[in-house]
Amino acid sequence: MITNIERKLFSVNTGHATVAYTGALQGYETIDQAMNDHLVVIQLKSVLEETGNLLIHKLKFDSETHEAYITKIINRFKNKHISDAITRVARTPIRKLGNQERFVRPALELTERHLSAAHLFETIGIVFNYDDPNDEQSRQLHQLLVEKELPEVITEVTGITDKDLVEVIDKNVKKYAFRA
Repeated sequence: MITNIERKLFSVNTGHATVAYTGALQGYETIDQAMNDHLVVIQLKSVLEETGNLLIHKLKFDSETHEAYITKIINRFKNKHISDAITRVARTPIRKLGNQERFVRPALELTERHLSAAHLFETIGIVFNYDDPNDEQSRQLHQLLVEKELPEVITEVTGITDKDLVEVIDKNVKKYAFRA
């Protein structure tokens, strides 16, 4: 049963949130709109390839079966009839940056296995830059970033203490910082 929970968390939930945060960065309002953007889809596929590698290595999932599962998820995200608002999917960014959540946990597990997590770390950087004035956690995160140094906020929010990984996230937060 835990394998199905991890599969959903690291595939459906991570993928959905990746589209939401990357789509928000690009200025979209709904998941299906974001899925029409080639850059959003590339980021989604790259993240799902990384989490898929984790599931295949960790849980011995069959790669072809998992690829079919990913294709089904991607097609569901493109469906305009069941599309979500980006603000709904992206809400509670502090929770989603938690140590046992959809981005940080697979990134850490991939790193421990010496597998690439570059796109997950990019997405984590994008999430730190998510700005929704109607979302309490988004406002809290921005307040933390005003009050404290970025590496301290990264450690506080993600639970990551490894200086090298904090630096990787720091670079990605800065890479995706909004520029007026």
